[in-house]
This record gives sequence, C-alpha cells and structure tokens, in this order.
Amino acid sequence: MKKFLVLAFTLILSACTTPSERNQYQGADAGRVAIGIGAAAKTTYSSYTFLFRKIGDKEVNRFSYFQDNFFSAQKRDYQSQEENGVVQYLKLPPGNYEIFNFSIAFITGNVDKHFSSHNDFSIPFMIRSNETTYLGNYQANKLVGRNIFGLPLPAGAVFVVSDREENDLKLVEKRSPEASLLHVSNFTPSPTSIANSYFINASEFQRSTL
Repeated sequence: MKKFLVLAFTLILSACTTPSERNQYQGADAGRVAIGIGAAAKTTYSSYTFLFRKIGDKEVNRFSYFQDNFFSAQKRDYQSQEENGVVQYLKLPPGNYEIFNFSIAFITGNVDKHFSSHNDFSIPFMIRSNETTYLGNYQANKLVGRNIFGLPLPAGAVFVVSDREENDLKLVEKRSPEASLLHVSNFTPSPTSIANSYFINASEFQRSTL
C-alpha cells in the first residue's frame, strides 16, 4: 500500500507540470516550437506523445497531450463536438531536430496498452534563435481491433495532418499573451513525405470512412 501511495504521489507531481513546462530551455538564443495535438470525437486515450530529438543527439524529448488521464492537470486549448486537443509551445536550443515516433497510451483499470509505429520515421524541423517553428496539427482518429470473441478493442490511431498555423498560434496567444510569435516558419509535413501509414491527410481519411 505504501509503495502504491508513493507511486501515485509521484505521478501526480509529474502530471501537474506539462512536458512543455518541464523542458523549457532558458538560453538567450532560444527558439520556439508550436505543435497541435488532438483527437477526433469518440477517440479517447490516456495520452498521445510525439518523440523528438536533436539530430545527432540521443536525448529524447516529448510533445504530449494528456487527453483522458486521471493524474494530469493539462488543460485543453480547444474542444468541440468534432475534436479536442492542445497546442504545445516551448523553447528549445537552435538546431536541427526530428520527430521520429509516437506513443499512444490506453490505461484503464487493469489494462495498460501502448501503441507506436513499428518503424521509426522522420519529421524534420529547424529551430532558429528568437523565431517560432510551427509543426502542424495532428488529429488522432481511433483504430479498432477485435478480440477472439469478436468484441471491439482499441488498436491505436492514425493521425490526420493539417496546417492550422493561424488558428493554433492564436490559441497559444490566448493562453500565453506573453508568447513571442514573430518570424514564424511553417514545417507542417505532407503525409507522403513522412512515408508512414499512421499519418494521412484529411481527404484520405474521409475517403477511407465512406
């Protein structure tokens, strides 16, 4: 019981601070990065995380959206009947980076599942001193599997990639009026360039659901 309480307390402390707040770079040469992470209606997981690193470094950093997480105090930046999500905005040292994988967590009761791409991919982006890099918006849409009895099971999600620079950056300004959003470079990738079946554009997703 004592170990459980210690674990729970640790998780609460870590969840009260979002990844963007924990990983702020404080150097005078800092650049900024913004990314929208969300989920379509009826897509519900504990969290969605994109793993990224500086090219040539082994240290792994994260952009995360805690959607349905008991221990998380993360507030949503947008919510409607169609979708919900956040726009992460943080400072990083200048340099060349890449998002190379993702992790979707489904934690409820005795179930603890994590979904990711079997193969790493690359979504490259550059951070420039005193400038903002926008990485696009990634909307998760659930995938459904079946158990041996034919009952539905969560099977991860595909991400619809879209350029929502104007709207996403307005949400950043609304949440953080002090944010510096001058000199924005848009690095929204095309799903074709990612070459990974978990990333699609809106038209492809609409066709697949007809």
